[in-house]
Amino acid sequence: MTSMAKYDERTVSKIYVEVQKKISYGLEVNKGQIHFIAWNHISDHIAVGGDSNAMKILRFNFKPMDTSQKNYLQINQPLITLDDKDRVIRGSIMYGTWNEEYERVATSDSCGRVTIWKISKHDAKCYRKLMLCPATSALATGVAWNSEGNKIVIAYSNGVVNVYTWEGNLVWTKNMGTSIAICEWSPVDEMLIFGMADGRIRVYDEHGEFETDIQRYIDEECEYFRVPDEIVCMKYWRPHQSITVNSEEIHCPEDRPRFAIVYRRLVIQLMRSIYDQDPVIIRLPGLKITGAEWSPNGVFLAVCGVNTDNFQHSIIHIFTAYGELFCTSHQLSMHICDLTWQASSLRLAIATERKVFIADIRLNYKYGTIRDSFVYCVPNGDKHKIKFYNLKSGELKDKTVRNFESTVFAKDNFVVITSKSDLEETLYSCEMYNSNCSKFSCYHTTTRPKFACANGHFMVAACKDRYFIWDFVRDHGKEYRLQQHAEDEVSPEVCSMCIADTFFLLALQETGICRVNLSDGVITHRYPMEDTVFDSMKLNCDFTRLAVVKVVRSKETDYFMHFYKFYNGQLQEIHFQRNGDVWDYQWHQTEHNRIAIKTRTNLSCFEDMKLLMGTTTNRDIVSYNDSGDCSVITTVHMNEVMLNTEVSPKEMFKTIEFDR
Repeated sequence: MTSMAKYDERTVSKIYVEVQKKISYGLEVNKGQIHFIAWNHISDHIAVGGDSNAMKILRFNFKPMDTSQKNYLQINQPLITLDDKDRVIRGSIMYGTWNEEYERVATSDSCGRVTIWKISKHDAKCYRKLMLCPATSALATGVAWNSEGNKIVIAYSNGVVNVYTWEGNLVWTKNMGTSIAICEWSPVDEMLIFGMADGRIRVYDEHGEFETDIQRYIDEECEYFRVPDEIVCMKYWRPHQSITVNSEEIHCPEDRPRFAIVYRRLVIQLMRSIYDQDPVIIRLPGLKITGAEWSPNGVFLAVCGVNTDNFQHSIIHIFTAYGELFCTSHQLSMHICDLTWQASSLRLAIATERKVFIADIRLNYKYGTIRDSFVYCVPNGDKHKIKFYNLKSGELKDKTVRNFESTVFAKDNFVVITSKSDLEETLYSCEMYNSNCSKFSCYHTTTRPKFACANGHFMVAACKDRYFIWDFVRDHGKEYRLQQHAEDEVSPEVCSMCIADTFFLLALQETGICRVNLSDGVITHRYPMEDTVFDSMKLNCDFTRLAVVKVVRSKETDYFMHFYKFYNGQLQEIHFQRNGDVWDYQWHQTEHNRIAIKTRTNLSCFEDMKLLMGTTTNRDIVSYNDSGDCSVITTVHMNEVMLNTEVSPKEMFKTIEFDR
């Protein structure tokens, strides 16, 4: 069985795509491109095919616990290359798909030929051809295995559909009477879904009898959607039998969309089933979509495409199944053709025109500390577990929560936010607990806690255009709507926040930062920062300095650190010579001028912007404080914690000590 990291849209606040290494596919410049890439979730092999008349099987050696070494990602050369020497594949390989249960991969080429290969999961060099559908005048536009892997459907551009067993025996054939662009199996009742060349989507049962049409839910007022649009792909998420989360079955809530219809121009339609009358619609103006794939746990959909004005400007979006954008990664010097997830849900393989890239999925997990306990959250079926690991005794406890939304840490207390929805609105319940997990206060709000923070007296939650302040000591709360400032050209949108003792800060995307009183919710100061894309910000221990991570687009999306101090009612930037792609950072708990900053593999500590210490690590920062004559940074490997949630995370923690 293959392990999957146990996370979802409730247990992480942000996702980042970090491109790591590349391997050349062997195509000459201006002579073709890669067309598909697919990751086998059992063997970890990657199949890549394109215009070189070849399919290559790759494998990468990952050492996740040893990423302090710069070259922790070791890349093997292709294990095998299936090309003209086999006298089978002629022309470009347009598509390929794995059958993990039966150790097969099916490919279709530009000559209309479909080939099925048996490739051993133990040794990819042990392979043989099992079935060959001869070349035809029509292209094989769709190839898909069913959930069990015992049937394969092949659809052709002339409307012919053939269904075979995994052994290559023909089950049935039918001419649909119209050109077919793509096909997919539904894991429910073995339904077959066909996307037609004119944009229509038709559903047939397992015997080839017509069942229903899928309605295209689009904005009829927009002329761009009235004409037929090419379907890039249709992806119906299904739990893989080979992938487990701590030996548990993967849970999918009934209201979670799992069927994605991806159109070339602008639109993605997410449906709970083929009969869904209220799908989620995602619009991506300015993007020509080239590929999409569900994460193995069905929680996220990764989408890749190119800018319609510049095909060398590629973009990767990651959405939740409910259509909420969690990540946008710009790659300004490559044309991304396709992407695929690793079984762990912690990596992507990205195919460009002539190269394959491996990217880490960097997750901003929701965790914190309460006295001696490290607290984090994991999905548990239709519930969530809040886990408490005592850093001194090693004891691990948990608390089960229904309808979990978020956790907020307030010194010796913590807040658990849950939700309850009806037809009219969603109500969020904020429950305050002490370090012994005893609830002592509760308040309700309609403000969604997209961002939340707390101190020893107040909790603040904010979403796109509003914020909520809860005085949990006096048991009083109030909601506020963010008003557009006269100088703002667009409506403000909250993208980050942090809290002090008497005020909190709201970062507004491409606008600036607002300072808000905790006592009455009034905005007292505005600090303009036009065209700034904020990622995150944190105040130091005495609230005199502010660290801000800004998004900078060069060849790819980078995250750079900036420092400010409050001076005469203004934010004054502090000169900082060292910079890099910031992954994590934490102010010292008691020293106002010290901060720890982590990049991809390095951890550095600064005092008054001067370097104190540097080391290598791949772990996340938990805390930065002093103990005796030493400074101590506690770190944790959160990916490994989430891959092994039922065991003690003791081995995942590491303390780094250095002289003060």
